[in-house]
Amino acid sequence: MNKIIDSTDKAAIVLSMLCVAHCTVLPIALIILPSVSSLLLLNDEIFHSWLLFAVIPVSLFATVSGYIHHQRKSIITIGAAGMVTLASVVIGGHDVFNHTAEVVMTLIGSSLIAYAHLSNFNLRRAKTCQLTHQS
Repeated sequence: MNKIIDSTDKAAIVLSMLCVAHCTVLPIALIILPSVSSLLLLNDEIFHSWLLFAVIPVSLFATVSGYIHHQRKSIITIGAAGMVTLASVVIGGHDVFNHTAEVVMTLIGSSLIAYAHLSNFNLRRAKTCQLTHQS
């Protein structure tokens, strides 16, 4: 079970970093190589929606599973804040937020999620090591 939880923490971190890359690297790439835009099948809103539908279940599973091991409410709070932030950006979209606010909120939400999962991963590892050394 620990390998599954480790994998979901890692997947959530990768998905969060994909959000960051999408918001920071893609616009720069499109300015440098405008022909790349014709290769993109998904617009911003659809991409963010798909990514959110991937991030939320993976993050919920990993965060709750990790909490069962380490009992740190702060990790749940940080992860939830990141998920709510990302969901707000996707739900509000361009109608509520300007482009800069969308990017900043996505970066904040993704960073919170990545931090929560990295902490989750490290805390579970530390607890597993303690249990191994005690036996």
